Amino acid sequence: MVKLDKFSKYSPVLRNSVAFTETAKERIFLMKDLPAVEEEIEFGAKIYEGDVF
Repeated sequence: MVKLDKFSKYSPVLRNSVAFTETAKERIFLMKDLPAVEEEIEFGAKIYEGDVF
């Protein structure tokens, strides 16, 4: 899973995700595979290490 700031552009991340959710400050994406995670980290996303509701 990766996260982006709530106000960041996220369409490239959304394309490679299976699901996503939003919090007050960020968007959290479940990615389809490891290469997708690595690609989004290059785009500016960060690994998400918290709990998801």
